[in-house]
Amino acid sequence: MKQRNSYLFVILCWLCTYGFPVQAQDVSLQAIEEAINSYNYRQAIDLIGRLDSVTPDLQRKKLAAYKELNRYSDAVRLLNEMIAADSLNTHLYIERANCYLMQNSDNKALEEYGKALELAPGNTYIRTKIGQLYFRNEQYEEAKALAETMLAGDTTQYALRLLGDCYGKTEQPDSALFIYKRALERDSSDYAAVLRLSNLYLEMDSVDAAIRYTDEYIALDSLNLPVNRVNAFAYFQKEQFRPALDKYRNLSQLGDNTANTNYYLGLCYLKNDSLLKAYECLDMANKKAKEKNPQILTYLGITAIEMPGYATEGIEATKKAIELIMPDSTLMFSLYNTLAKGFVMRRELKEEIVALKTSLSYNPQSSVTLNHIAYAYDILKDNKNAVRYYQLFLDSISRREKLSGYMQKLKDAAEERLQYYREEEFFKGN
Repeated sequence: MKQRNSYLFVILCWLCTYGFPVQAQDVSLQAIEEAINSYNYRQAIDLIGRLDSVTPDLQRKKLAAYKELNRYSDAVRLLNEMIAADSLNTHLYIERANCYLMQNSDNKALEEYGKALELAPGNTYIRTKIGQLYFRNEQYEEAKALAETMLAGDTTQYALRLLGDCYGKTEQPDSALFIYKRALERDSSDYAAVLRLSNLYLEMDSVDAAIRYTDEYIALDSLNLPVNRVNAFAYFQKEQFRPALDKYRNLSQLGDNTANTNYYLGLCYLKNDSLLKAYECLDMANKKAKEKNPQILTYLGITAIEMPGYATEGIEATKKAIELIMPDSTLMFSLYNTLAKGFVMRRELKEEIVALKTSLSYNPQSSVTLNHIAYAYDILKDNKNAVRYYQLFLDSISRREKLSGYMQKLKDAAEERLQYYREEEFFKGN
């Protein structure tokens, strides 16, 4: 009996030692799953962190939780650990690259995608991501080479579009057109290729071609907003204002309430002598643009002034357009001063004077500019104008209570030059 009790005691001790922790581990795993399923990612990360050992599956769950919380630095640190344990796992390098992308670390992302590509040379996804990065960073030659490599193995829509985009960015429009057409021959439903091709035709003033390709696509998919926008604009550019009006009205009915669409819809109504509707659309466009677009304000003003009883609204819109179009005085003053300094460096004093006078028109109170004009005339031996501008300079600083050291030196020099001219005039008179 005593021996039996001892045996039971040993079993009980074993269960306490090994059985219960397993149950606790199971409870923790269940809690982790519940936290993830309820989108409580912070709790899931905390629970995983409490475990004595973490399986690869739990590491992946923790990684996913970090990414959901936009904690990409933590995700990268975890991926470093995972890669150290499994250095041939292509997926982990891609994950690390994606995290770097979210941190706007394009160079690091490229490096990681490169490592992944070494492990999986034919992987289209990896090459696509690399191509996107090359293009985004204006590495067009690298992007072009990658696209050509991809096309040598297998023709893909992305590779064709990438190659066409690179030709477009490197001022090879004919090659770009050829590639985009190839993409459409391969897949006529590729709206991205239609957009690129049509926009390129518009840039080249080939409006009919843009209309043809967008019309053909709309026959397949009449609800695509980007293609419909290009199509409507092409008709507007061709000055076919009635069809353009129908197309912009269709865009509006499809839910396109952007400033751009309201603006062109308003212009189409204006061209079709529907002033009230034109005003309503242009007013909506102006509100969408937060009254910051001078072009919209200009046509809103034109339309309102043509309408009986809307002159006040028209004047207000026109004044706002003028305010926006007029250049910033401080910036223009600085630009013309810089231009004047450039002419000084080339010893072109007459051009310097013109630039300085223009600069002065944006800031008439600039005493230093008056002095510079006087000095330029002085060097050119234009005594009359030199005296005039030296005196204007001295008048401009006469009411200042205190002058800086630099300004005092300019004052002393100007007075000295004026005294010189007075004496010279005196002796000439004698």
